Amino acid sequence: AQSVEQAAEALAKQKSSGETNKDDHIRVLLAIDQDKDWGLADLDCLVRRNIELFCASEDDVSEANKTREMGEQISLNQVGIRCINCAASTEYDGYCLYPQCLDDLFPAVRAFKSKHLHSCPCFPPDQKARFESLKESSSASFGSVVRDYYLRSAEALGLRNDKSGGIRSTGVSKPIDGGYKKTAE
Repeated sequence: AQSVEQAAEALAKQKSSGETNKDDHIRVLLAIDQDKDWGLADLDCLVRRNIELFCASEDDVSEANKTREMGEQISLNQVGIRCINCAASTEYDGYCLYPQCLDDLFPAVRAFKSKHLHSCPCFPPDQKARFESLKESSSASFGSVVRDYYLRSAEALGLRNDKSGGIRSTGVSKPIDGGYKKTAE
């Protein structure tokens, strides 16, 4: 697994090199090692492990803006989230979202979980079975602590709000220490 610092650098490299082709870049997962330390439920950890962050390429921008209103346009290098399973497929376009700010990341992941993951045609059967089992047997993480963690983990991955809208990769990881980190009892 890569550290948050390595992930932040890899995402920034996508932006600076234009290396955003699904097959050619280093995958940067939304999940980080601290997910469990902050008390995220197993279901939420599984969902985060199935989401990758990416910087929008010219092709991504063109495709995304076909269906968007003028005020919601995506711009080059804007950070989006997408299904890692569909991203690896040549048969499916996949599921992607472009949160407009870091605060929108938490609801975007919730939308991914409820609108895509359960019906993803590329979701490996063993993971899908685990997902369904966790949905039935465990509760999801929620609340202000989890929202705060989503913000902190995004900043640890080098993500920041852009003044002109959207999320950008800076390549600079911000420490995730402090706050509400769950400790062993």
